[in-house]
Amino acid sequence: RVVEWMVTERDILLKAAHHRHVLDIPSEVVMTPSPTVVGAGTSMSLALAALGQHGYRHIPVVDDETNRAESLLG
Repeated sequence: RVVEWMVTERDILLKAAHHRHVLDIPSEVVMTPSPTVVGAGTSMSLALAALGQHGYRHIPVVDDETNRAESLLG
């Protein structure tokens, strides 16, 4: 399951807050590369465990068959 990158408000707050012009910063500076994902068929208990294990507030949800991103759990 692959999601190449994602940017959340937490990424911006933690990685870009000290920059004077936050909106001018390239996404790649603040993005989380290759984030952990869960499948749409993953139980809530396992999905929540993945959030805690990786210190995420949000985790991408991908289709179990196509591996395409479907939503963001958080």
